[in-house]
Amino acid sequence: MGDEPINRQIAQFYDTTSSVWEGVYGEHMHQAWFDPTEQGRTDVATAQERMMERILNWGGVSQAKMVLDLGCGIGGGSIYLLTKLNAAFVTGLTISERQAERAQERAHSLRFASQVRFDVGDALDPPYLPGQFDLVWAIESVEHAADKRKFMESCARMLSPGGMLLMSMWTRREARTQLARSDQRLLDKLSKGFFAPSFETLSAYAAHAKTVGLMDVQTEDWTESVSPFGTSFMRPVLRWRSFKLATHSGWPFVRHLPVLRFLWRGHRTRLLRYGVLQARKPG
Repeated sequence: MGDEPINRQIAQFYDTTSSVWEGVYGEHMHQAWFDPTEQGRTDVATAQERMMERILNWGGVSQAKMVLDLGCGIGGGSIYLLTKLNAAFVTGLTISERQAERAQERAHSLRFASQVRFDVGDALDPPYLPGQFDLVWAIESVEHAADKRKFMESCARMLSPGGMLLMSMWTRREARTQLARSDQRLLDKLSKGFFAPSFETLSAYAAHAKTVGLMDVQTEDWTESVSPFGTSFMRPVLRWRSFKLATHSGWPFVRHLPVLRFLWRGHRTRLLRYGVLQARKPG
């Protein structure tokens, strides 16, 4: 986001592969929260909804009137927020025309079409008035932004006074010294494969939030709770389901398969971390 060539690549990727991922992930295209005491007894779809519930509970958000879902995918999270928060209206923004179409189809089939809308656009230059939303929700979307501070600035601008920002994102581990060459090479491969210009630390995101004027900034590292997602979901995708998925999506998905292995490696070595952030707009 914010870089036109990268934007086109991101849009094309999601246009061509979202239907495949829907077949695997279901309506949610993000990480899942696993309770270690359940020892693998929770299915992925349930754990993905639990992730959203955990983020809302952590942020202390039980209701919201006007919600913006930045990076809405095919609308699963938007509809979840609509019902969970008893929202008046939820707006979803995606860079993919196909995702927006599919999200609207799903909303219509579930009879929520009058309460949600899905737009195509860039999160760094969103087509909305300032102060329009009392909750901005951004789950695993900031990674695509070429300018992370500007992404945070956009979120702050769209929030109404007193509004809440809730985010989750892939980060890189905190390091007091320069990363080892092998770690940097892995990050470079992940950046290229996921169209993520950079992976920043969780503390860097917190600094961005404060720089753009948000207050009550808090972060937490949830890596250990999402790590089982790698073993319960990634292995099947990378093995027997890979060929089947690839035949549906063609070259974009085939090219993406090696990147999934890099993601798994980043998980295993703890180079990649998974963080959440909450912040509030003064007022």
